[in-house]
Amino acid sequence: MSVHNDVQHARNHYGDEWTSAAPQEGVVYPLGYAQHCFWFVAATLGDTANNQSCIQIEGELQPALLERVLSGLIAHHPILRSAISRWAPTQRIRPVGGFDLPFADLTGEPPVQAQQHVKDVARRLLAEPFDLQRPPLLRAQLFRLQPQQHVLVLCFPHIVADGAAVHLFCQQLWQRYRLLARGDKLPLAGQAEMPFTALIASERARYRRHGSEDQRFWRRHLQGYPWATFPQCYINQQQAHASDRYVSFPADSYERLESVARQHKVSLQMVLLALIGRVVREMTGASRFALNSVLEGRDRPGSESLMAPLLRVMPVPLDMNDAPTFPTLLAQVRERVLRAYEHIDCPWSLPVGVMAEQRWRNSPRLLTLLIRAVSGIYTAICPRAALYPRFLADFLLMEPQPPRALFRRVPQSVGVADPIININILQDAFRQKAPSGGDDPLRLSVWRQPDSADEQEEADNWENDSINIYLTSSAEGKPVLHITCCCFNADGIEQFINLMQRELSAVAFAAS
Repeated sequence: MSVHNDVQHARNHYGDEWTSAAPQEGVVYPLGYAQHCFWFVAATLGDTANNQSCIQIEGELQPALLERVLSGLIAHHPILRSAISRWAPTQRIRPVGGFDLPFADLTGEPPVQAQQHVKDVARRLLAEPFDLQRPPLLRAQLFRLQPQQHVLVLCFPHIVADGAAVHLFCQQLWQRYRLLARGDKLPLAGQAEMPFTALIASERARYRRHGSEDQRFWRRHLQGYPWATFPQCYINQQQAHASDRYVSFPADSYERLESVARQHKVSLQMVLLALIGRVVREMTGASRFALNSVLEGRDRPGSESLMAPLLRVMPVPLDMNDAPTFPTLLAQVRERVLRAYEHIDCPWSLPVGVMAEQRWRNSPRLLTLLIRAVSGIYTAICPRAALYPRFLADFLLMEPQPPRALFRRVPQSVGVADPIININILQDAFRQKAPSGGDDPLRLSVWRQPDSADEQEEADNWENDSINIYLTSSAEGKPVLHITCCCFNADGIEQFINLMQRELSAVAFAAS
């Protein structure tokens, strides 16, 4: 069914107030399903899980024009002008004035000090939570390091921009800047661009048609496949320690992984799922477990240009009994991913909530029943949020260390022994240089923050039960794996990385 028909279906059920195709200022809209996780994190932990892009600009830059373009993009994307409620997952678009771009001229400082100054400000902008009730939901600062060298820092709360949306914003920023710098007019908004309010209405309409079927599927699909439990010798016991590591691909192993993907007619993400599954199997001894495949969710017409978070999470169950060969495991991953694609257009938290319930299998049943009852009541008293009945329960059950008794706390390690493992292929805004003519005044690249020893101690508290594995680009434009986690101790992260490198080499060798 098309988005237009979905919107009409939602209007028939919910009325006209928030189901109109075009966003209206002052109207209360539900949050999109991909926004729910970040609303819950902000409401319970006060963390807005910020995304950041640091762009190095070489050439003749006009700061006033850049400020004007930023103001225009904020006016163009209603989600950046949304005020998000603390008490219910809803948002209201508000008018905002022009955007003031802070500017710091550091040309008089020694280069090392100037770079450190930019780094300190960038880290502060990233770490400080947004007040989600006060749009615009964007922070930016421009630094001049040399007369022809600048750094622009952009920061968004994750609830309005995932990595793909940040990538989109940066593309639009420099496209508009170049046009205006040449004296050209901006093009009119494309008809194919989907309003984020239409996406929200489409999500609700689809859940009303297929929600029960999707829930039954995910329960069958994931039953008996919990998160794998790592030995305590790899887990932080007394003090949390964050790991943030980049892992290079051995020799030409990345190209060979791409060859494996083509040979077996699978995606590169499926290859990584199978490869990391072998690592988890060796470290844990588990024979049945699940890994998360994180998907961009930009497959609907018009969604590729939508400024909004659209991430989906697909738990993929792996059966490692009988020690399957890599081709056999890859075929298993392919079959299970393709089967799940028919049910991925559901609330973000639905499959993750099914996984979370398995952590509570040793918790008092009375407590889980109470959580579900409270969730149903919350859904009933927040009709404008257009929630599904298990919304709050699915998020509350994501507690990484569920209580084992009603009235006493059983001591547990600081690190989570059965972490969620997320595998995500990122869009890098400057993985490929933007095409430029001979008269293009700017050369853009990713600005990399100077290394710092204490940088390894930082982590997002809201992801303290996760191992995140990103396929991204290095400063040289080469593919690398970026691993972040809080659950492993030093031995755990070293073993995980060593096994990953071994598996990468083994798969690449087999493909040669």
